[in-house]
Amino acid sequence: VVMSNTRCLVEKGRGGVYVAPAPDNALRFLREYRFNREILLVNAAVVASDPVLAKFWDSNGDAVGSTSEAHVAKWEAGSGVRFAPYLTKQISVDELFAAVGYDFSVLSLDVESINLALFQALPLDQLAKLKVLVVEHDGNVDIIRRRMAGWRELALNGENLVFARD
Repeated sequence: VVMSNTRCLVEKGRGGVYVAPAPDNALRFLREYRFNREILLVNAAVVASDPVLAKFWDSNGDAVGSTSEAHVAKWEAGSGVRFAPYLTKQISVDELFAAVGYDFSVLSLDVESINLALFQALPLDQLAKLKVLVVEHDGNVDIIRRRMAGWRELALNGENLVFARD
């Protein structure tokens, strides 16, 4: 709710697919938008590599849960956030798009420490209706910019890159 890149779009009536592996976040989102048939919740982790049953580190329902132990260590050391591990189903990027389709105009990719791998696995050539892409860059600005050649860069801040096309 507080640090969501997409909540404002939902609040303005935009539908779409919301991926949330953390059960508290998924349940909170489901409760709030359960009667909105324009929103589909996917309660799984999306990975670029082969999907497996994997450890997810939940940060008590806030925005920094992760499958990366290095990411968890960084947050625990820097901010005192505490994490609880559990096993969750992971699905591949291909599985996600096979289930939800390719017919949407905005994509926000914010997956705590695996953004680059998922970004590189996105089937951009199949996302013909995609007009806006938000990517948490994790310091990989130049790599992301190279792949987004031909798109307009709308914004860059300490966390995200935003691209658009007509």
